[in-house]
Amino acid sequence: MINEEKLKTCVELAQSYILDFLKDYIGPERISEIVNMFKNTPVVLEGLESKNTFGRTQNAGGVARLDEIVINTPDIEYLNMENEYELNNVLGTIIHEYAHKIRAINNKYGRMFEEAFASIFAEVCVNRARLKSNDKINVEVFSMLESYDYRKAESQVCAVLYILEQYGLDLSSIVEYIAGDQGKFLQTCAKIFGDDFINYYNSVLDYSKDNQETEKNLIDIIVKYIDEKGLNIEYYHQKGHYLSERQLYIQRNPTLSLAIVKAGKENFSNQSENSYRCFEYAAKIEQENNSLPDQISIERIRQYISDHFTLENKSADEILDTVLDLCSMYIQQKNMGHKDSKIFISEITKTIPFIEDFTNKYAELRQNRIDYKIVEDINLDGITYFDLYSKMTELLKKSDEKIY
Repeated sequence: MINEEKLKTCVELAQSYILDFLKDYIGPERISEIVNMFKNTPVVLEGLESKNTFGRTQNAGGVARLDEIVINTPDIEYLNMENEYELNNVLGTIIHEYAHKIRAINNKYGRMFEEAFASIFAEVCVNRARLKSNDKINVEVFSMLESYDYRKAESQVCAVLYILEQYGLDLSSIVEYIAGDQGKFLQTCAKIFGDDFINYYNSVLDYSKDNQETEKNLIDIIVKYIDEKGLNIEYYHQKGHYLSERQLYIQRNPTLSLAIVKAGKENFSNQSENSYRCFEYAAKIEQENNSLPDQISIERIRQYISDHFTLENKSADEILDTVLDLCSMYIQQKNMGHKDSKIFISEITKTIPFIEDFTNKYAELRQNRIDYKIVEDINLDGITYFDLYSKMTELLKKSDEKIY
């Protein structure tokens, strides 16, 4: 089977899984809008580049663009259609990207929260379809490959869905977020968790907030919920032994574990003691994982800076490219506030203490279209960033003298 035929089959399956899930929760008019989106949004193949950020490589399986969905060619080329695991991974990617297009009909992009929901939506669609053809017992649940960047966000969404599930509102809330009205989704959550949830949600959309910080906010909200309303934690473990469209947020949920332990054993009955111990263990592992990567991240980012921003043995054009990349990344990471971004800013400042002024001077030179002059008439042997900084200062001074 050639690539285009395999892709066509996968797209048709993905669309059928999506509609099969959504038709139980939304009306025919909304379904019609989504079907039209399917018709007007081609799914195409393209060799997608791996994303390399601070030395961490991630392969892009798909991307939702304005007018099309792109699936990575090798994912289809090497796909064995008879292998359920391989097929489900491709279907999950297509459904994930479709989720972005469905949500875009009525809502703006929601950053990490949307990425997490798109993966969960894909998992529910695939597992729901599998329930119709498999015995529930002893069938491995499909889950999307977990993204490093989105792990915290997915955990937070799973914690919210676990509690919503106990009100029978989890699946309808997934649909409302992806295919409905974001305002109604927020109203549902505010009714369950209180108005603090809206502030938390808005903070998730803020690019200056990292997922560790927003997780702390959500944990406090869940602790308050447990104090006021209680929580059935026995249910967590009773649900984890068979194929279920909900199993993702029943099992993979470190945020919930941290919240339950912070709420304290006294908030749960004696009958829940064994379950509480499981949460204690999971919370301990998560806390260790949260503290361990810091030094690993620091070393990784230091190596990234050393590899990518060295000036040694580079030509004039290569130095200009390096300076452009450095200043662009500094501006980008300064405005993000993620843990890795903060580490990058700290480490690059140690390497180039004048990086802020360096970036500002470079931006001014580039705006005046004379940035290329920073390597003119300068000895490139053993050149340093301070040499470039001095040259920038000199060029700007001459530029100012011409004005006056």
